[in-house]
Amino acid sequence: MAPKRKVPHTFVIVFFLIILAAIATWIIPGGKYIETQTVVGCTEHTQSVFNYTENHPQTWQIFSALFEGFVDKSDIIIFILLIGGSFWIMNDSKALDVGILAFLRKTRRFERYKIIRKLGTDNIIITTIMLVFSVFGAVFGMSEETIAFIIILVPMSISMGYDSITGVSMVFVAAGLGFAGAILNPFTIGIAQGLSGLPLFSGIEYRMFCWFVINLVGILWILRYAQKVKKNPKSSLVYNDDKYWRERESSDTENLNYYTPKSAWFTYGIILSVLVVLSFILPFTKISIGATDSALCEVETGENCTISKTLKNIESNENISVKVLVSAKEVGKQSDTLIIGDVQIGKTLEFQLLPIIQTDSVLAFAKSNPERYREKLRVRTLSKNSENEVQIEGSALKYADSMQVIVLVTYKKTGSIVEIPIIKQFDTSTPVSFQIKTTHQGTGASATLPILPISALLFAVLGFLSLKKSVHYFIIILLLFTIIFLIVGVMGYAWYVMEIATLFLVMGISSGIAISKTADEITKLFLEGVKDILSAAMIVGLAGGIIMVLQHGQIIDTILYGLSQSMKDVGNIASVSIMYVIQTAINLVLPSGSAKAALTMPIMAPFSDLIGISRQATVMAFQLGDGFTNMITPTSGVLIAVLGVAKIPYEKWFKWVLPFIIVMVLIGFLLLIPTVTMKLNGF
Repeated sequence: MAPKRKVPHTFVIVFFLIILAAIATWIIPGGKYIETQTVVGCTEHTQSVFNYTENHPQTWQIFSALFEGFVDKSDIIIFILLIGGSFWIMNDSKALDVGILAFLRKTRRFERYKIIRKLGTDNIIITTIMLVFSVFGAVFGMSEETIAFIIILVPMSISMGYDSITGVSMVFVAAGLGFAGAILNPFTIGIAQGLSGLPLFSGIEYRMFCWFVINLVGILWILRYAQKVKKNPKSSLVYNDDKYWRERESSDTENLNYYTPKSAWFTYGIILSVLVVLSFILPFTKISIGATDSALCEVETGENCTISKTLKNIESNENISVKVLVSAKEVGKQSDTLIIGDVQIGKTLEFQLLPIIQTDSVLAFAKSNPERYREKLRVRTLSKNSENEVQIEGSALKYADSMQVIVLVTYKKTGSIVEIPIIKQFDTSTPVSFQIKTTHQGTGASATLPILPISALLFAVLGFLSLKKSVHYFIIILLLFTIIFLIVGVMGYAWYVMEIATLFLVMGISSGIAISKTADEITKLFLEGVKDILSAAMIVGLAGGIIMVLQHGQIIDTILYGLSQSMKDVGNIASVSIMYVIQTAINLVLPSGSAKAALTMPIMAPFSDLIGISRQATVMAFQLGDGFTNMITPTSGVLIAVLGVAKIPYEKWFKWVLPFIIVMVLIGFLLLIPTVTMKLNGF
């Protein structure tokens, strides 16, 4: 009998993929899409033009890519380490074990009802949890946030008689199904439709139908698998790997000492005090579903001409900073950036470029000493009656009879910049006036609610009642409110991994204090948790190296260009299918939805006009192609992190998930056909 071939370690597999990516940079020529913007009349035209560039074959960079991958994915790596350390502190109290046991006991009581027995209590639990996370994926693009829930739901899955794959499916796969369905996801649908010139979240009716079909197929697949594992646990691919979780789960929670130390009451008082103070500072929270507010910035350049751009994620009462760049047309010498002033959303800012005084002696000096000459262009802000100057570089004035203007609008809160290329030529001997108008635009559904005051009241009541029972139940309440604040933070305050990691760190420290741990003991527990989860964090950085090699080799755009050329002279169904294949293929190497939208939609949207396909169908091809393969590609930092936390080897996950991905990709293809064969609202 031949010896069983040993599967390489996940680190080895990912490093081998880095080597393959480097080899590809020697074979595939370098290329880059260059975005050009022109203004004809009052209409701005944006076009992405592909150009072959100098090849950048990667050699020793396969090693430096590891460092760059860690830098690029540093936020997720730190997030994982903080989550691991925080939950290790919480787990020391056995509160999660108590909570899972109590939850399963309560759900078993429902089995006395015939309809519940027929449907299966476990089936209802799995379906409900998956639908919740699918909605989160569809509405606000939950992705990195799933990592924290793996530590909760994998042990619960083991306690229910399933395996770690079932636990991961309840969270990560469910969010992935929602991400593919993407009803109101601002990070994929919002960006893709914005870049395609479509109304935000148009075509929502058909996308809701797609979300329903995707979840129906996906959840039924997971339920079928879960039942198979429950009947025969050893049939699971990860049965031996789950020994880690079974040993943790086998701790004797029945004989736990239920108690409530004074430190738990102290923790309760501190947290409640903080929540009360925050309730006065932030009495109302605006919860946005689908998208946050935006503003339309319009620049009137005279001659009945207005150029406009949309600023994303802006509150209606915020200020934006307006700057101006002026450059000489023929030389291309750019002036310094001049800050004109701030303008509040809903207001108007007027400014004027004043004449440059060009005396004969000044012009003679400029022509004879072009590199030493410096000129000042004056800008007057009419609304404030103030005047500033901006320096023009070098020999710009030599040709300064023809200048052009670019207005930069910067949102201070995020530092994001919107460039409005007016490209207005003006005579430097006469003043030119401009107006910047900002109009508030609300998109998506939103509601302003007293969430923090209500949360403080609920915490006061539930925290008190839980402490009357034991500190274990109080820590469960801490976890519950951590999840609540996570959702509120993401949907109300645009939180990302830094804020979420901080929230869980506070939860972990609070749990340690509640069970009377000293500062040294809490630190020791935290470091043990970091050590336990370190390999999961490291593999994220390692996987990030694949992207670094492909980017430095400049072959991602070349691959996209080659694939897009295959869509010429084919039918509508074939064209949209090729678009779907392109997006799916690109997602294997570039799993970031927003980055992929920025890369592909400026190319695909105009191309769809040429071949007679609606831009909405192109967005659907992007949406579906962006969703499913996130659950299998090793370049996805989130997937690698999830598997690392769940202790599932990548090769076993790949073997399990591949048939599922094939089925879902086929479902996606079938859902695309009506977008080019039927008259659908918004298409």
